[in-house]
Amino acid sequence: MESESIVKININSSTEYVELIKTLYMFFIVIIVWHILLSLSYKKQPINIGLTGSLFNINFINFLLTGMISFLSFYLISKKILTFE
Repeated sequence: MESESIVKININSSTEYVELIKTLYMFFIVIIVWHILLSLSYKKQPINIGLTGSLFNINFINFLLTGMISFLSFYLISKKILTFE
């Protein structure tokens, strides 16, 4: 099935390089969205990702949920905007 996206970039190279570019695109989108969400969530407080303290504390749940939202934003939005072939 042909992916329908707004912008398609055709890379005339081997499939290894195309997969590398797709992976880098996913990595940067996920990290940027995750950083924005964590920055909005914690405002000027130092970021605590909740790896210490009680099991499944609120900071850890916040960290996981913002991570899931950032991955979902890539798969549901960013892949529809730009694709590499």
